Amino acid sequence: MGTKPLGHRNNGSIPHLPDSRMGPSDRHCEVGQARIATEKARDQLDEIFVQEKLDGSNVGVARLGDEIVPLGRAGYTAASSDFEHHQLFHDWAIANTGRFKPSSKKATESSASGWPSRTGRSTNSNTSRSWRST
Repeated sequence: MGTKPLGHRNNGSIPHLPDSRMGPSDRHCEVGQARIATEKARDQLDEIFVQEKLDGSNVGVARLGDEIVPLGRAGYTAASSDFEHHQLFHDWAIANTGRFKPSSKKATESSASGWPSRTGRSTNSNTSRSWRST
């Protein structure tokens, strides 16, 4: 498998919004968090990221400096996975590197780690595409 480029898992468990279909090990988010994610942010400092959770494999893309690294949920590179669909995701992500580059002035204001600066609070909701809403 190799090493974990982030030094840890790619991501943890994301709670479900109320009334969404769940499996035996899934959990719902708090009612207040669901309200913030689906109805109204608390204030201008809230950054809300909505992720579509699909049944199947869990993959993501990390940006380390100027490089993107496609990862599986456990944190290992998708290219090193035994699963063909992870390897295909790696190939797709590399071929579409431009999709993972910052597209706005705010997103290009990077911290020392290379990730966009985040001065506000954030909340994740369960709905591996991401949309940003403030």
